[in-house]
Amino acid sequence: MKKLLVVILLVMLAVTLSGCARGRWVVRLPPGYPQADYERDAGYCKQHTRKWCAQHGSTTTTGQKEGKQGTFSISRTECNSTQQVEIYNDCLRGKGYTLEWVR
Repeated sequence: MKKLLVVILLVMLAVTLSGCARGRWVVRLPPGYPQADYERDAGYCKQHTRKWCAQHGSTTTTGQKEGKQGTFSISRTECNSTQQVEIYNDCLRGKGYTLEWVR
């Protein structure tokens, strides 16, 4: 039992030190700040992120779609998840919000 506990603790330590432990961004609202204003700004930033990724994304997805008038080639530009998070967070910072990384 002691060996198992030691192994589990060593694995947890290795994961933490390797940077694999996941965290998340948290938006800190000032005291008394209206939640409705934050939700409006967050919606704007989500829309801004989608538009930016559609114009400037680094990943292009291509495919074909069959329709009534034949086969069409479809190409869509996207961002990877890291780019999306960075653009969204930059938009929130631009609106004056403070973001904090929490593990």
